[in-house]
Amino acid sequence: MAAEICDEEDPPSEASGMAQSWTQIITPLIAVLGTLLGVLVGDRMNRRSQRHHWSRQVQQEACDQVFRESSRLMIDLVGLIGAKSKPTTKSKELDWNPWSNALGSLNTSVHQEIVDAAHAVDTEIWRAHRQIDVGLPALEMWFSLRDQIDLKRLDFVNAVRKHVTGQEPLKRLGGRPAREDPIWRLGETGSIEEGPAESSESRNRFEQSQPGGLGAVQGIPGRVE
Repeated sequence: MAAEICDEEDPPSEASGMAQSWTQIITPLIAVLGTLLGVLVGDRMNRRSQRHHWSRQVQQEACDQVFRESSRLMIDLVGLIGAKSKPTTKSKELDWNPWSNALGSLNTSVHQEIVDAAHAVDTEIWRAHRQIDVGLPALEMWFSLRDQIDLKRLDFVNAVRKHVTGQEPLKRLGGRPAREDPIWRLGETGSIEEGPAESSESRNRFEQSQPGGLGAVQGIPGRVE
């Protein structure tokens, strides 16, 4: 009788057994799904990071090419001025293809602000080339044209730093002294402190240009001044 009572009080629970079975199945399944989900999320994030890195690298290379080609064209413009100052020297046509290709690559791969800044550089280079082609009335005009190109190049560099490299803007592109710096009066009559400013006659003496271009006129052969 006591055994019968015990059996009645503790009957085997079928629902409890099924729940335990499901727990044994679901627990490892959840673990597997969690692992797979982690792998998928990690793979997606890794691919996104790779695409971002690749895109940034492409943009950086395109911007570097534009800056290099703008520097080359400025040097070529100086050489064009030197050639035109000597009647016996045949002017060499500028090679615009690398510059055009650089702009084309930029147009398809970077932020609009960078593209606009590069186009502004292009505009100033065209203006300078046109003015040199028809003739500069004074050497001083080249300095003004060059300064305008450099201002636009600075805007371009700062646009790249803002949208591509995430850096603070620059205040200038290099350490070349300003045109009013006394260093540019070295070699003239008088000392630096009391020497007269460069005369308009000396600014017009293109025939004195040396093979180094305008850099030679300013006393630093081979540099674009």
